[in-house]
Amino acid sequence: MPHLFKKSTTRPMPTNAETFTRNDVPYALWTVKGKVRTAPVNDAGRIVTEGGTWYAKYRCANGEAMEVSTGCKEKGAAQSRVSAMVAEQERIRAGIVTASETKTAKHGQKPYADTVTGFIDSMTARGCSKDCAKEWKALLLADGVDMTWRTLRDMDRARLEQHLTMRATTPKDPKKPESTMGARRHNVHVTAFTAFGAWCARQGYVKANPFTGTVKRDERADRRHIRRALTPDELLRLFEAAQTRPLREAYKGNRGRGKAQKNDKAKLSDSTIDAMHLLGMTRAMAYKTAALTGMRWNELRSITLGAVRLDTNPPHFILEARNEKARRGAQIAFPAGLAHELRDCA
Repeated sequence: MPHLFKKSTTRPMPTNAETFTRNDVPYALWTVKGKVRTAPVNDAGRIVTEGGTWYAKYRCANGEAMEVSTGCKEKGAAQSRVSAMVAEQERIRAGIVTASETKTAKHGQKPYADTVTGFIDSMTARGCSKDCAKEWKALLLADGVDMTWRTLRDMDRARLEQHLTMRATTPKDPKKPESTMGARRHNVHVTAFTAFGAWCARQGYVKANPFTGTVKRDERADRRHIRRALTPDELLRLFEAAQTRPLREAYKGNRGRGKAQKNDKAKLSDSTIDAMHLLGMTRAMAYKTAALTGMRWNELRSITLGAVRLDTNPPHFILEARNEKARRGAQIAFPAGLAHELRDCA
């Protein structure tokens, strides 16, 4: 049978307290905001007060003794809560449900938004891209609000598919019929929810991934922005602009140039001109390296001197797994001509 009780705590005796004895037990009497308080006094001279919340002791289906807080301040409510706990253990003992199923059912009451935050924290701990984690958190929370999901029990694949279908057929801007959700963006949502559902299943929050089987769309049949490679002439103009822009911008000076300063351009020291030349050369070399290797910006900026191999055949960069998008690591080869230019810049 379960046993209900309240926990006792001790604290120093109030300065204005008076002591007296009742049935050979010492008590303290004091006044707080006009109300008279009494409490037993222990051997250490501290008053003993009783907590307001009821606790319960009962035995689990596996024979383990449990002591839990009912969260109730009224004994009748606490008794009802304990009866439900004991009945749950009896169902486990009888083999009607398993302890795992019972735990999963309880997790169904977890707040959806808090669970999304836990999922994003796990992505960060695993070293996933910060941009990806930020994007997924925003869309998971926004879609959850749109679908009025408050707890994990509310999650439903059919409701998600209805929501994405609505986004794909309803323009975001009524004046722009083409402002519906494209296939690529649709698939980003599906990937994020599928990963979130799989994580919830691994944590035991749900029995199975609720988003398994969510249909993706064909991105090739609904391309909103068709990209193309830059022509050789466009690349050369890009490199030239990158190299000359720092000095050109420096010559513009501040907003008070021209008539206010009676100068056509700002006056620069030799050291500033040299610094702008170096900055422009660095930028042009960064663009050229990206164009010849195909590396992304974050991958390119992670390269250090120790990751550069100029004397090998072919010359290459060593890209660590933590800095690569696919998290596998790679050796990025580049032409020998770029190796000579990089050596000259070093």
